[in-house]
Amino acid sequence: MEKKIEKIALKHELTERETDVFLYLSKGYNNQKIAEELFVSLNTIKFHTRNIYEKLDIKKRNEINTRILFNN
Repeated sequence: MEKKIEKIALKHELTERETDVFLYLSKGYNNQKIAEELFVSLNTIKFHTRNIYEKLDIKKRNEINTRILFNN
């Protein structure tokens, strides 16, 4: 799964940190848990999540795994 995430990250030009957040989002972590895992603030995670949604053209968190499965 991590290889698929890396491929998507490259295709959509995610930053390294956005890729980290994307990986945790794909595992179903909530924003607070991601912040704790990456040692950053909740607002930082929200910022990166918004950027990921915009770059991948998704609207909801549940679309993330669909994007990974179909590698769009």
